[in-house]
Amino acid sequence: MKNLLLFLLCLIPAVSSSNDIVFLIDSSTSVFMDTQCDYNNLIRNFTSNLVNELQDCDINYSSVQYNIRGYTDYEFSNNNSYVYNKMKNYKFNYGAPTLIYTGLNKVIDIYDLYNTSNSIYLILISDGETLNKEDFKQALEKYPFNSTNLINILIKIGTHIADNNFVLEEFKELNDNEPEFLTCTYNPINSIISNYKFCPTTTLTTTLTTTLTTTL
Repeated sequence: MKNLLLFLLCLIPAVSSSNDIVFLIDSSTSVFMDTQCDYNNLIRNFTSNLVNELQDCDINYSSVQYNIRGYTDYEFSNNNSYVYNKMKNYKFNYGAPTLIYTGLNKVIDIYDLYNTSNSIYLILISDGETLNKEDFKQALEKYPFNSTNLINILIKIGTHIADNNFVLEEFKELNDNEPEFLTCTYNPINSIISNYKFCPTTTLTTTLTTTLTTTL
């Protein structure tokens, strides 16, 4: 017997890290003053439908809302059913005036506990108004808002649909994304799913192992 060559070809799927989606929702009373459109259910349906559309993706979800105070709805969860139900039955803590930095600080607190190198999709749903603009700008200088992994998805909503764009313009400067509009006659969910790569890509790593045994 001379040579026995054994070529073992192993295809090993690489473990892909989960991406993050953070809902940042403006629950100030100015958003909900329109009697012609139910913005409560509009936001509930949009967010829960997005979660449902991405149910086959490995995504960590978190949600924060803000008005005069910031509220953490839930910290990170990749349980799709749990997140879907939380958003479908979303509980708004209405308040005024609008201070977006209170919501940003809650997001900052979450990432103090869950610092990540994942792609972070921040879905901001807002009518674009805020007071204390300097506090807002200072919060944007902190992680994760200063991260190169942050991708802003800006959604304009509310009764002042064309009046105030300050918040959206500040976020737009971070990565130059144009805002979408969510109204009772238009839903941007298909456009958003098409334009953003929410699902982590799993690559396939090929390992070739060669064993050479010689028997004289």
